[in-house]
Amino acid sequence: MPELFEPFRRLNERRHAPGEGAGLGLALVASIARAHGGEATAEANPGGGLTVTVRLP
Repeated sequence: MPELFEPFRRLNERRHAPGEGAGLGLALVASIARAHGGEATAEANPGGGLTVTVRLP
């Protein structure tokens, strides 16, 4: 899971479909959290999807 917070990291290979992101969102979230002394974590949901938690002091 920690790799998801790296820039341009995606779960699946990019398909160039309309509306797809570049894989920067979670990297930005983690960077902002760290800059404020916090952290961002991710956990896979059993039925699919992802829960991201951001903790700030």
